[in-house]
Amino acid sequence: MEVRKEKSATGDEVVRFVSTARSIGMLDKFYRVRDTIQSVFDLTARESLSYSMDQSHGKRKKKREFVFDQTRHKVTVREDGEEAIYDVPKHIQDALSALYCLRMSDELVPGKIVTIDVHDSGKNWAVDIYILKKEKIKTPAGEFATVKVKTYPKYAGVFMNKGEIFIWLTDDDHRVPVLMQSTITIGSIMATLTGMKLGGGGE
Repeated sequence: MEVRKEKSATGDEVVRFVSTARSIGMLDKFYRVRDTIQSVFDLTARESLSYSMDQSHGKRKKKREFVFDQTRHKVTVREDGEEAIYDVPKHIQDALSALYCLRMSDELVPGKIVTIDVHDSGKNWAVDIYILKKEKIKTPAGEFATVKVKTYPKYAGVFMNKGEIFIWLTDDDHRVPVLMQSTITIGSIMATLTGMKLGGGGE
């Protein structure tokens, strides 16, 4: 997962979130996974500008692109050679930018619920994230004090599924995801932080 500073076509500063996933080892031989998800985000307004997904799971392939007009509250969706325009609420997020909006929230207090509006699959979803507890987590990148959260996305999110997701974020200003767990059709996925680089305007 990466965060990159960029300039928009109008010269405004934006950030690009990039999440990539690929299968390795024996899994790569019988169920090849290649995913790239990108989101361009307006840091000042804290809203998504565009989203793209290029997904390959075994023999299944999917491409999807969103372009948000946050002024008119519209989104243009391109998928499978077709284009459609939908109405969206103010400050709508995509499936990836929603994670970063959560990281920027001031409400990550155990017992609270953070709600984020997300557009996916032609629908708008009000996604509730439950702030569960503070917990120490040990990963190959070190030991971290974290905040554990849980959600039930009804759309194809960061993990490309609609199951239960747990995320552990560092309990500091960076809110780095150090562990993520989710269920998928063929089993489960666990993403563990193995290293990170902070500075230079990105991570």
